[in-house]
Amino acid sequence: VGAVAIAQMAVGDGVADIVGRRLGASNRWPFAPDKSAAGSLAFFLAASGASFGLVSWLHAAGCLALAPGDAVGRVVFISFMCAAVELLPSRWLDDNISVPVTAAVLAKLLLNPPVLL
Repeated sequence: VGAVAIAQMAVGDGVADIVGRRLGASNRWPFAPDKSAAGSLAFFLAASGASFGLVSWLHAAGCLALAPGDAVGRVVFISFMCAAVELLPSRWLDDNISVPVTAAVLAKLLLNPPVLL
């Protein structure tokens, strides 16, 4: 859960910033003029890749029961939702908080098997 949250924030947000500054001047979102489609796509792709890599590594290390093949769609969904949350205007909530919290909640729900009592 924590690894996916960190990957979403560190990799996704970091790559979005770099790509957005470099390639995003001509494709700003109308509802979030400080964000770009290029940055959002970069966030989604980089966060998905980093999260999937971590999930695969954690599975190989025996720390995560969910097989990487079963996690692909879930990781893509988490990355998509985090990219969407990152677009919210910062006056509502800082994306440095909202993105990892969103990722952690979704990872907990989607990547951890339920505990049966």
